[in-house]
Amino acid sequence: MTVREITLHLDETPATARRTEGAITLAARFGAHLVGVIPEAPPALPGYLAVDAGAQLLDRWIAEARERTEEARAAFEARVEGRGIESSLRVVQGGHAEVMTATGRTSDLIVVAQADPDTGNLADGLADDLVMSAGRPVLVWPYVGEFAAPGTRALVAWNGSREATRALHDAMPLLAAAEQVVVLTIAAEAGRARMAEDLVAALERRGIAAEARERVARDGDAPELLLSAAAECSADLIVMGAWGHSRLREVMLGGATREVLDTMTAPTLFSH
Repeated sequence: MTVREITLHLDETPATARRTEGAITLAARFGAHLVGVIPEAPPALPGYLAVDAGAQLLDRWIAEARERTEEARAAFEARVEGRGIESSLRVVQGGHAEVMTATGRTSDLIVVAQADPDTGNLADGLADDLVMSAGRPVLVWPYVGEFAAPGTRALVAWNGSREATRALHDAMPLLAAAEQVVVLTIAAEAGRARMAEDLVAALERRGIAAEARERVARDGDAPELLLSAAAECSADLIVMGAWGHSRLREVMLGGATREVLDTMTAPTLFSH
């Protein structure tokens, strides 16, 4: 299996440039078609507005939305020009999660931004929703940091669960192209490293060189240990399963998944 199509969420925020460059790099690496998607979410106008006032606000929103769309379109087209990849651009009416879920389900990988707590935008919570509902691997791009060649050094969070297994196999094309792969087992007690060693052997049979590492977690510090291990090996890709039970964003994500989404320091591939 390889990556043949990548769906990229676009908006007019500054962080879009970094994840677009990352998506272009991945598309070039795999010879994949890059689909840029610009959602145009409808306005939420208060019901108490008078008809005339509401119409004026709607006209203003439409004009502003078109301006944002044209900015995002021009930026995307300028970045892909001359990069030697196949690409296309779609402007789709609807909410960000709704649009990206529908368009991303035919792709091998969906690329979106980590929520930025300092700016906030229409796409806040998008990564959360897609991880749980899209049914495709979601590569979440940090809102800070530069990652010119994502996937050169990969860290796989492994506990043998169904979610971790799904993430591992979704990420296999990226792992096969990586220069370094570290398999990390985090458990409540030492001696669980055999799981990581078994996975390392399975990866090596697939031509992927990897090494096993183990951390002992106490008092819910697994996410901190994961990110610390990623920093130690200078990982520019983290692969992990996403745990959760509800598709409602307010209650859907387990604590470890939620914390990594909030504090991640490298592009992270989630599968649920």
